[in-house]
Amino acid sequence: MRAAAAAATLLVALAVLVAAAVAGGGRAAQTSGGRPPQIQSSELLQRAGGTLWWVDRGCHLQRLRTRDLLARRAPGVHCRAWPSPDGATVLASDDDPSPGFGPAPHLAVLNGRSLRRVTLTRLRADAVVAPVTWSPDGVFAAFCYPGSHGAEVLLLVSPWRSPTVAHGRCHPSYTVASTALTTDGRHIYEGGSPLQLDSALAQAVGNPVNGVQVTALAATRDGLLAAVQGRLEHGSPGLAAVVDIDRRSGASTTVATGGDVTELGVAPDARAFWYRQRRDQLVQLVVPDSATSPEPAVANGVPAVSRAFAWSPSGRYLAVARAHDIEVYDRQSGRSSVVANVTADSLSWTR
Repeated sequence: MRAAAAAATLLVALAVLVAAAVAGGGRAAQTSGGRPPQIQSSELLQRAGGTLWWVDRGCHLQRLRTRDLLARRAPGVHCRAWPSPDGATVLASDDDPSPGFGPAPHLAVLNGRSLRRVTLTRLRADAVVAPVTWSPDGVFAAFCYPGSHGAEVLLLVSPWRSPTVAHGRCHPSYTVASTALTTDGRHIYEGGSPLQLDSALAQAVGNPVNGVQVTALAATRDGLLAAVQGRLEHGSPGLAAVVDIDRRSGASTTVATGGDVTELGVAPDARAFWYRQRRDQLVQLVVPDSATSPEPAVANGVPAVSRAFAWSPSGRYLAVARAHDIEVYDRQSGRSSVVANVTADSLSWTR
């Protein structure tokens, strides 16, 4: 009788706990390695689709498959990671000392499904200038890397061992047609050929006497975003702007005025973008068409500044790295889902 009573008491307690979890909207993700994150409003995250990736402050690479909330942590230590658009391949820093390569972290290639290392390159991961940019089909990966003649773009393709070099270029970005945009700091190139954009870039920062410096690039559906800084006498910086160039119409619009921009990211629907500044490494979110101001407030409660942002493949949902969680916003309804107890220093969202 006592055993039966104890069992009944245990069942009641479990029922109370389950009811409390359901009432609170919380759900623990299934996990394969590592502590599972707690998810609030999980149905919103499941509707978003795709796979959410992040690197936490402990240099653990983690992913969350949204359709079934399956979480997995990659073995090893990876302080930086850049998954391909389809999530099949991940370029990541391998921060475990490796025999024959020395103590410095090296750039590794991971299988995006098993998260196991496929290749360890001889490239130093701490020398890679973010971001690593993928072609839309996931075939090519490009990034800036210091070479013997200064900065250069390295291009990697499967089996990811020997990079192709484009000397004197940096800040690669791929168009929807998988052609590469690059810059040497003064001009912008597509597939190695210069684009006639110098006057538009100069006008955006007041036509400085010593020209402009292009500090970041990002391709859009109809053109590109370029971060430019004017050059004054004696090398001092002048006006700065982020310029949206529509290559079909030839129109150019200043959409932000932040200086010292090192990185740009564009939403899949091209209705918003973010930029990262060197001084604090924080990311500023901008929605140009929501107001007449160049940098309007962001609607639906989405914070305008964060450590990292990532758009879902459709562009409808936006993941935001907050102090102790990742919040995912539905940009249409304003509702959100929270992946709790996560300290993400970077975010990516793949198909």
